Amino acid sequence: MKPVRVSFLLRMPMIVPPAPKTLDAVLSWAAVRQAEFAGALDPLEHQHETGIARHVVDDEWCPMASYVEVVGMSEPEPFHYIKRQKLESYTEAWLNGVLKTRPAFDSQRGNTKAGLYVQSSCWVERITAWAVLDDEDRFRQLLPWVTHIGKLHHHDFGAVRSFEIEEEATAVAKWSKRPLPQGSDYGAESHVMAMGGLRAPYWKRSEYRPILVPLD
Repeated sequence: MKPVRVSFLLRMPMIVPPAPKTLDAVLSWAAVRQAEFAGALDPLEHQHETGIARHVVDDEWCPMASYVEVVGMSEPEPFHYIKRQKLESYTEAWLNGVLKTRPAFDSQRGNTKAGLYVQSSCWVERITAWAVLDDEDRFRQLLPWVTHIGKLHHHDFGAVRSFEIEEEATAVAKWSKRPLPQGSDYGAESHVMAMGGLRAPYWKRSEYRPILVPLD
């Protein structure tokens, strides 16, 4: 087990995070991208192969990686963008096997809705997080695959310029500033009950369960 601090410097502004993001979520995204590039049949099967140790409580577990801390955030500025949708794009993706089920297309609502959107963007000094590793080589292998952090990476927001990883003893305590399983000793005084995800994919609401989240 190795406690570390990881810092990222960005070369582009990032979209202001709508909610806290964990370091393992960033690394899971990188693991899936790497698996896709390698031609894996199911890239999502590799989403937890990040080199981050696991905190296990009874039958539940979470990665030992903290929320990312955004340091030196500038005043937010609005970014307007148009989201265009074409039925042909979804049909072609389904026929090519990219989508597992036939898509339901509606340009007026849902995930396929087209429209004009506004997000808030900002420059940041750096992004920092803490973790405990059980496979440092795997963790270091994935870091170059973290090309962006945050939303709208296809517009190049949150583009990573460089990263730095250092051993840091305080990570043994700091990693637990994140969602924890119920009954975790790490969250006895600093966390409260909520519903949410313990590990990737955090967006999948069907996997939400009672958890502990930091008070602040």
